[in-house]
Amino acid sequence: MIKVIIFLLSTCVLYSCYPIYSMQSAKALEKGKVSGVVGLSSPILNPILGARVGLGQNYELGVKSSLESNEIGLKYSFKEDQNQNFQHAIQLTAGNTLYNYYTQSNEALKISVFTAPYLLSLHNNSNIVRLYTKIGPSFSIYNQHYNYGLINSIGISFGKKVSINTELYSHIPINSKGYKFSSNSTEFNYFFQTGIAIGIVIGKF
Repeated sequence: MIKVIIFLLSTCVLYSCYPIYSMQSAKALEKGKVSGVVGLSSPILNPILGARVGLGQNYELGVKSSLESNEIGLKYSFKEDQNQNFQHAIQLTAGNTLYNYYTQSNEALKISVFTAPYLLSLHNNSNIVRLYTKIGPSFSIYNQHYNYGLINSIGISFGKKVSINTELYSHIPINSKGYKFSSNSTEFNYFFQTGIAIGIVIGKF
C-alpha cells in the first residue's frame, strides 16, 4: 500500500499537473459574460486558475492554467434553454505541458495535449446545487511520439454568484506507448494522473 501511495505522489510531482479539472457546468455563459476560478489541486498542491467568456449562440471560450501547463478550449452547450435542470455540452481543447524529468542533463519535455470531453451537469430548481462531470479522449504529441488517454472528472458545486466546488479527476492512458528521453532509454507514460481539486468560481458556474 505504501508503494502505491508513493507511486501516485511521484506521478503528480513529475507530471506538471495538466489542468484536467473542470470547475464548470455544461451551461454556456451569455455573450460577453465572464467567469473565473481560483483554487488548489492535490495530492501535490498546485494552483488552479481559469477564466471563461461567453461568445453567444451557446458558445463559450475558456482558458485554464496549472503551474507549467496551459489550456484553451471552446465549448458548445446543446440546450437552448439554459434554465433547464439537465445540461450537456461538448468541448474541444488544446494545450501544452512541461514534463520535468530530473536527470544529469535536467531534461524537460514540452508536450502538446488535445482533448474532446463531453460535459454533463444536473442543477436543482434554484441553481444553487450542481452535480457535474466530464469524460472524453485525450491525445498528446512530442517529437513525433504520441499517446492516447481518457480524462474524466466528477464534482459538486454550491452557491450562485460565488460558488464553492470540489471534484475528483483522473487522466488514464489507453495505449501503452510512452515517451523516451534522448539521454537514456527511460520510457514513461505521463498520462497517469489522479487527484482532487477545490476551487471558488466567481460568476456563473
